[in-house]
Amino acid sequence: MSGNIRLIALASLAAAVAWAGPITDPAMGLDDGSLSSPITGATFSPINGGGVFDFFNDTGELIALLTFDTTVLPGLLPEQIAAFVCNDANTPGHPNPFFVNCSISYHFDTGLIDISFFGLDTNHLGIPPGDPNCHSSIQHNPCVGHFFVTLNDNFTLFPNGPGGWNDPALVGPNGITFGVAGISPTSSIPEPSISCLTAGALGFLAIIWRRRKKLSSS
Repeated sequence: MSGNIRLIALASLAAAVAWAGPITDPAMGLDDGSLSSPITGATFSPINGGGVFDFFNDTGELIALLTFDTTVLPGLLPEQIAAFVCNDANTPGHPNPFFVNCSISYHFDTGLIDISFFGLDTNHLGIPPGDPNCHSSIQHNPCVGHFFVTLNDNFTLFPNGPGGWNDPALVGPNGITFGVAGISPTSSIPEPSISCLTAGALGFLAIIWRRRKKLSSS
């Protein structure tokens, strides 16, 4: 995305590289929404490098962690990897309303990218179960459990972009498709085991991995 994409996900990587940088596209972000499709099994492709896609939580449980994935070119340079961003609770102008943190993991050998949204507090409660029949206007009364995924520059909500997800130097000549790599309700999230590197004001660019709990010895 030349814009910002907000995604929530957690994935283990065999090999990954993380770099910090000021470049702000491609991007992904989350926002309140309505008039949506179920998130379970969802796929979507950028429109003019960006686009806005509407979903609702059809799992029947609170979503406490959400991950999207896609495949871009393998072997990207550090400055290219730094271009991918997502929005967290502190993103200026477009804070994430559902999650405190976001992270992006890049698999150097295959080009696999995971974009994850996670972390709850008193102001960020995750995504509650949604009503599929809600048709409220986002400008006046967003539907509970409905949300937007935006791939646009600066996390805007223009339906047809633009964004940075059509750059052939990053994604190749054939375009990409996003899928849902993981959805975790509160009850299924393990003890904290995530390590991230900060990547500027618009989000985190990070390697995420699961840490084995150390066995205590007395």
